Amino acid sequence: MPRPEKIIDRGSGAVSAFAVDLRALRRDAGLTYEGMAEVARYSRSALAKVVNGQLPTSWPVVRAYVIACGGDEKEWYDRWRALQPKPWPAVPGTAAPIGTMPDPGSLRTIPAYLAALADLRRQAGLSYRQVSELTRVGGERIAPTTLFDLLHGDRLPPQPVLLAYLRACGVVQAPVLAAWRVAYTRLNASAALHAVPRQRPVMRVFEPGSEPEPPLEPLARAVDRSAVYMWLGVAMLLMIAILVLEKSA
Repeated sequence: MPRPEKIIDRGSGAVSAFAVDLRALRRDAGLTYEGMAEVARYSRSALAKVVNGQLPTSWPVVRAYVIACGGDEKEWYDRWRALQPKPWPAVPGTAAPIGTMPDPGSLRTIPAYLAALADLRRQAGLSYRQVSELTRVGGERIAPTTLFDLLHGDRLPPQPVLLAYLRACGVVQAPVLAAWRVAYTRLNASAALHAVPRQRPVMRVFEPGSEPEPPLEPLARAVDRSAVYMWLGVAMLLMIAILVLEKSA
């Protein structure tokens, strides 16, 4: 038998009110945590953790909780977002700590971009398997091992995979998605530019009178061939002369 939920005072703060109201949403839907787990594809403990009175940093789990109970996704997202500490890192170009959202505009390299994507997954409190369940491109689920390889490689993932991954990690607001796409396009263009090095024509400069002499070996071969052709011609002329003398005799 599951343990009874801890009593939370709704008036003790915004986080407590968030948890109490989510509990009420579940009761109004007539669902148990076991029933929610079957619908939401999260474990009972993960769903119960959302309403334990502490700050929930994982929007995908909160979203699954709300959808399973028939709640208004936008309303609850706005409430969840208002509880988060800082939407952007304090120092541009540094990795954002857990519980904050990295600023894609401050990412200058592909490894930094991939590291920020990995931070999103950890921030959401999701395993690769859970992200895989939420990430589908063209109706096909992306395997956890593929996600791991994409985030730990040296190339940007395909854009459809990127967008599906971002949504799975709770990045659902259009301006934020647009910022990630702009950074993606910028880094992709930079990588393509540096992947094809420019080849400059090689110019050989000689001072007057220092031009290199032609190699002797090809010249010697040419002279040898000329001599052979000359003696062949002389031999043919002699043969013709001998034939003419024989006929006249």
